[in-house]
Amino acid sequence: MIDTIERIEEEIRAVSPLSPAAEPSPPPPPSLKGDFKLIPLYEIEAVLNSWHYFQKGVERILEFADGEANLTKIYNDIVAGKLLLWIGLLDGEYCGFLTTKFDNSVFGRKSLWIVHAFIKTGTDSNVFMEGFKEIKDFARQFNCDIMQFYTKRDVAFERKLKKLGWKASYTDFIFDLKEKVK
Repeated sequence: MIDTIERIEEEIRAVSPLSPAAEPSPPPPPSLKGDFKLIPLYEIEAVLNSWHYFQKGVERILEFADGEANLTKIYNDIVAGKLLLWIGLLDGEYCGFLTTKFDNSVFGRKSLWIVHAFIKTGTDSNVFMEGFKEIKDFARQFNCDIMQFYTKRDVAFERKLKKLGWKASYTDFIFDLKEKVK
């Protein structure tokens, strides 16, 4: 089982050299203890070779998800290039992941949507905030107008994301037509 950044980077390099976007991150903010890196996995082989890390996290995310999302669909979207998978490493150890995609449907503006975000149990929750900062740089590199992220855990994220300049934009209400109303 791969458990260090060196082995993960070695596995990714075996497929192709790391892109400039995968270079080491700037030093973390004082609130995050440890060296954090967020690495995009552009090559399918890198995704396939490391999927076992992400599968449990995706399954955990799906426990809280609504709609038609499932493990197979998410996996296929990553392999097909519809989602970009990012691996998070804290002090060389796998700590979580993000998936992102570009979208033009909201407000007619180019946006980068953070579709999935997961951190391993016991990991400092500030890695989310550090990861979001790195994703912001990525979005700017691709001339995005906005970034999007939604979650059912809105209270916790609202406090943290406001500190990074994010604004809540809407509340999502869902009515399940297949569920019997009491």
